[in-house]
Amino acid sequence: MHILTIERRALAPEAMLGKTSIADQFGPTFFKTNFWFMLCTTFAFQPWHSAVEFKRYLVRFAHMVSGFDRHSR
Repeated sequence: MHILTIERRALAPEAMLGKTSIADQFGPTFFKTNFWFMLCTTFAFQPWHSAVEFKRYLVRFAHMVSGFDRHSR
């Protein structure tokens, strides 16, 4: 379920996200996922940070997502 929301945010025009926060775009269960844990520890995101900035990082670092389940170099 979260993957669809992530994909939609990554593809959404920045103007559509406006001045919302990450918490405005995702439900509370998203912030308990391993994916969020890896994102917030890797990129220092907090739920109150900009959804637009979050989208930019998702697009820029999409190639890293498949390796988030591995803790190696």
